[in-house]
Amino acid sequence: LHGDIEGFEFANYANILMYIIMQLLGGFCGGLTAWALGHENAGNIYPDVVDGKEDYQVFGAEFMFTFLLVTLLIVNVTITKPDNGIPGTTSAVSVGWMVMVSIATIGSLDAVSGCCLNPAVWFGTIMSAACSAEKLDNIKFEYIWVYVVSELLAGCAAGLFVRYLWKEEE
Repeated sequence: LHGDIEGFEFANYANILMYIIMQLLGGFCGGLTAWALGHENAGNIYPDVVDGKEDYQVFGAEFMFTFLLVTLLIVNVTITKPDNGIPGTTSAVSVGWMVMVSIATIGSLDAVSGCCLNPAVWFGTIMSAACSAEKLDNIKFEYIWVYVVSELLAGCAAGLFVRYLWKEEE
């Protein structure tokens, strides 16, 4: 997916589509695996909008932490190269901490949304809950837009932010 927008080829669109399909397939397989291992207990774990929280709060929390995570990932990929002396383990540790802080902040301490950070995570956890037929009525499908739109917009915003922050001189 490299190159200028004007040089964007059809193969890149195919790569994007395949990436989305693989993300959802990974979430699907993960959700079914969780259900197979945990049966009814796996149906109790899925992201949900906490009662009393407004749509904009959930959207903002998911957007902000997804933006921070994607920005961190892009910067880590950009700076961790063999020639600059920064070890790859630094990237792994920083991403792990970012995910942990995100989960602690919007997933548990001041619970807002369950902290998906990726639409495929939402899809996978909903799959395991959907396999538990008695839990299906508890799932609020009307919030799917929050878990898809906020993450996609956050990813685009992070990409643009990093692109213009570290714009190379020509």
